[in-house]
Order: sequence, then structure tokens, then C-alpha cells
Amino acid sequence: MSQWKSGQPIKQGKYIIEQLLGCGGFGVTYRAKESSSGKLVAIKTLNIYQQFKPDFSQIQEKFLNEALCLARCHHPHIVEVYPQLFQEDGVWCMVMDYVEGQDLASYRQSRGQLLEAEALEIIKQVGEALIYVHQQGFLHRDIKPKNILLQRDSLSVVLIDFGLAREFIPGEEQSLTNWGTECFAPIEQYERRGNFGAYTDVYALAATLYFVLTGELPYSATIRQRGNIPLVPPKHHNHKISDRVNNAILKVEFCARLSQKTGRMYRLPSEAEWEYACRAGTTTPFYCGETITPELANFNGSFTYAAAPKSIYHRQSTDVGSFPPNAFGLYDMHGNVWEWCADLWHSNYKGAPLDGRPWNGAENNQFSFMSRFRVLRGGSWVSRPKQCRCASRLNGNLDDWSLFNFGLRVVC
Repeated sequence: MSQWKSGQPIKQGKYIIEQLLGCGGFGVTYRAKESSSGKLVAIKTLNIYQQFKPDFSQIQEKFLNEALCLARCHHPHIVEVYPQLFQEDGVWCMVMDYVEGQDLASYRQSRGQLLEAEALEIIKQVGEALIYVHQQGFLHRDIKPKNILLQRDSLSVVLIDFGLAREFIPGEEQSLTNWGTECFAPIEQYERRGNFGAYTDVYALAATLYFVLTGELPYSATIRQRGNIPLVPPKHHNHKISDRVNNAILKVEFCARLSQKTGRMYRLPSEAEWEYACRAGTTTPFYCGETITPELANFNGSFTYAAAPKSIYHRQSTDVGSFPPNAFGLYDMHGNVWEWCADLWHSNYKGAPLDGRPWNGAENNQFSFMSRFRVLRGGSWVSRPKQCRCASRLNGNLDDWSLFNFGLRVVC
């Protein structure tokens, strides 16, 4: 099958080809009009290069898998694929919603350097789409600016091109095609067999944010691995980037590499998980009993709780292991640094999930600005002992994530 021309009817005249939209490593996408309704759609099929390969039948099977994967995904930031596939001249085709707009790479080129707030809003929406995709048991494996569409007259995002999407099993070594886009693909995508997980897409998403904020492509993962070259901080290219975002990009890479190395996903605990871990089977105010002293945890010993006497105040954070652990073997659940949880802040537990997962609905959030606030637990080295109890809670603005007495603990 040769490339379709403008005005060409396909599927017995049901669709009329209008324009070539783009051609990637595997597929080619056209804008077409449905003859009966006049509705614009996007039609994707395998490009002419794939059609002449000796393993074309296997390639067609992968294409069908992409279509089936997308047909299962119904999310505002994922392109909608119609369930009816069809063949044209022996080649399978899928029909999708046509999104009027431009891809992020073209948008970045036409606008120049994006403002940090604008870039973060775009990346946030892609992240929401990826959370949904991962929950369906799939990896996208080709996150890059070209595969992120921005709808016209808005920053509403649609994630496209699931040609490399595959099912994954967290924590298990798998064999996947070693294909990816240079500078955006993580190191595991250059290997035919390895540990793949949500961190595979997260790495590419961080690389995308790096590019849109700086205009520079990060060195590819293979070059940096072979030369033991650290990632150049994005702020080196754009001094307007905040420390918060600069450090976040660097830490995303660290967590992605840690996950890839161990084959485990790392995340923040839910508030329920945090308190369960802190109590370690106890019901007292502290896991060590009815009160606490600075010999058991790092807090402001100038203040007391219950009948405990005043004692020392360390005036700084301390190394992990400086105080005894709880019954689960966890250190510093009381004091040292406040620890972020994954939950949005809610003033009470009315309507909270009963299964221990993070509570990220808007219920009980009286004001819209509270969506920037998350739960903090445990108290810190500057806290009074009352604030270090198992049940003590604090709300923190995400913009203040790097304060001197804030930290985090991850679970896997």
C-alpha cells in the first residue's frame, strides 16, 4: 500500500483522506472526514517502511495491540480510540478523535522558552494520563514533546502515539523491544531484557520538562552511563528555573534509577499507611508509650509531654539511627523532620478511603487553593513533643517542600 492521497476514499467510502498529519518510526497518521456526518477523525496505520519488512505480520500484531490498549483507556488526557478497527489493502487501521492543535515540540519552537508555571501545568496533565495508563497495566515507553498534543486555544493536553506501549509486571524482569527516542528514553529501554516500570515513563516525562524549560536536550542515558556523566542541572541552562523544579528534575532521575536498579516502584506513603507504620501495633500517643523524651527522638526538649522532664534540644536534624527504632524497625517516626504523605489535606476524616490508599478527592477542602496542600506527619527537630504524636497532623504547601525541617520517606 502506498501513501494515501488527499481526497482518497477508504473503507468503501466511509472516510475521505484530507491531510497527512505525521509519520513516526512505526505509524503514519492522517486527518480524514467521515462521509456521512462530516466529522473529522484521525486515522493511523503502519507506515510504508514497515509494510515491506519481512516480519510485517508480527508488526501488524503489535499495531493491533496498540489499538486494543488505547481502546481500553478512557481519560481526558489520552486520545480516544474508536473500538472499530478495519483493514485497507491488507493493512490494519485505527480511528481516533481528531485533536485540533499542535504538539509540544512545535509549541515550544513557536513560543520560545516556556514559563515555569505553564510548563508544569502541561507536565501535570501528562502525569495524570500516565497514572491512568500505569493503572491499566501498560507503559507508554515513548513520552516526548512530539507525542504531547496541546488543544487549540488552551493548554489542555492529549497524550498520543502508543506504538511502543506494552504491558508490564512491576518487579519482574521482562523482554521488550529495545526502542526509544534518544535523549528521552531511560537506560533500560536500550536493553532487550530488564526491569521496566512506571519509572520508565517518569524518566521520559522529566526529560520532556527539562527540554521545554531549557530548550536543551539532556545527554542520552547511554552516553551518560558510559561516560559516568551526571545530568547537567536544568538551572545551568535557564537561571529563571526555581530551585524547587531544578531539584525535582534531578531527584526524579535519582528515583527512576533507583527503581530501575531494584525493580521496585518508590512512592510517598498514604497518611493511613504512615500512621500504621508509625504506631507499629501500639495505641499509645507515641510508639514508645504514653510520653517521649529527647533520648528517644529528636524534638525540642525544652518542652514536655505528660510527666516527662525537660531535657536537651539538639537544634538540628540528626542522622538516621541516632535513636531507637519502633517495633517495625523504622527510625525517626517521631521528630527529626516532618514527612510528606501523598494525601491532599483534609480537615477531618469524613469520607476518607477505607482501604488505606491516598485521599486525593476535593471533599472537605473548603477553598480551591487548598489543592496545593498535602499532609505532613511526625513532627520535626523544632517541634514540641505534642506535635510528634502518632496522630499529629500538619498541612504543608507543596511550594514549601524543601523547608529545613521537611523531608520524606518512601515506600515500595
